[in-house]
Amino acid sequence: MTTTPTVREGTAGIFFAVDRCSLELMGIHAAARGTRFEALELILQGVTRNFGSCDFAGARGLALRHVR
Repeated sequence: MTTTPTVREGTAGIFFAVDRCSLELMGIHAAARGTRFEALELILQGVTRNFGSCDFAGARGLALRHVR
């Protein structure tokens, strides 16, 4: 996550997920409040894009890793 100032609404949080092997962008999401719940949106985008849907057991075997 990174933040950026906006003219009208103050600071906005920008979340992004990158595949570390291919350096492909999996998802990006911006929100006024940078909460952990907002961070899940980009995971939903990446799962839907690569597995077709985000239903129960739809992305079985997917591993996520947090890197600071």
